[in-house]
Parts: sequence; C-alpha cells; structure tokens
Amino acid sequence: MTYKLLTKRELEVLALMAKGYSNKEFAEELFIPKATVLTHICRLYQKLEISEYTGHGGSTYRVRAVLKYFELQKQGVI
Repeated sequence: MTYKLLTKRELEVLALMAKGYSNKEFAEELFIPKATVLTHICRLYQKLEISEYTGHGGSTYRVRAVLKYFELQKQGVI
C-alpha cells in the first residue's frame, strides 16, 4: 500500500470522507474549489489502489477508500 505517498491534504480529504462528507462539504471545509477536491479524490483512489474515479460507482470507491483509511488507523499508520 502506498499510504506514505499520501499528501497531508489527501489525508485530510480521506479523513473527511470517513466522516461522510460530500464533495461540496470537502470544498467548503478545506476552502478549495470542488474541482480540486475531485483531483485529490482521484489521486487518493490511485494511491490506495482503488479503481480510477470515473463518476460511476463513486460510492463503491468511496466505501473502499474509507475501509482502507480505518485499516491504516487500526495499524497505527495514520
């Protein structure tokens, strides 16, 4: 797993994703454009080895990312 390659911002997005935030809420919370949120999410999926974000099946990818987040937390990695 390439968790060490996650940027601070990607970790923030992943943590907010685990809290159930929507993309719009990410943008508001982090004071960034929604397009930037989508970029962070796409890169997260790539780095966590989750199929590339295409807009279809996004909720499945999001769940898989959140599960990996909790797995990393349990291991004490993040």
